Amino acid sequence: MRLKEWVICVKGFKTLDQQVEYLGQNKRVVVPSRIKAKKDLYDGNYYNIISCSKIKFAESITDNRHHYSEREFKEWLGYFKLDCVTSEYLMKNMLNFERKINSRVAYRISELLETGQLKNKARKQAVKWISDTNRQSECVRYITEIFECSDKFIAIKNSQHKVD
Repeated sequence: MRLKEWVICVKGFKTLDQQVEYLGQNKRVVVPSRIKAKKDLYDGNYYNIISCSKIKFAESITDNRHHYSEREFKEWLGYFKLDCVTSEYLMKNMLNFERKINSRVAYRISELLETGQLKNKARKQAVKWISDTNRQSECVRYITEIFECSDKFIAIKNSQHKVD
């Protein structure tokens, strides 16, 4: 998004009191404790708590406007907190998944190379596929390194067999 577009999209600053008022008037959010709501908005950010949840709580959308039934602020806050817990869980497990997939792919490729099951043509196709993508993930870089190292390994192995 260019700066000019970003400036057009940004809504004006609202104090915490104005945010609480807006929630009641425009989003039909019931705020039993203004002090607690203001603290939650200050700590969690209006965008994170309200804007990211608006699709969940919208009863309908017409002409790009969301229409809400009356709900308590704690419901919006609860959804935000659930999203935080879910995100933390997913991030932790995605890192574990990436580590495992990297390890397993590296093992399998090394096994195929060592046993000669990955013939030169298939190996070249795999290298081409990896190099043709614009992926910069750790997994792809790791696999690429394995193929590059395998070239050196095969060359060394072949030179050792010629000497024997």
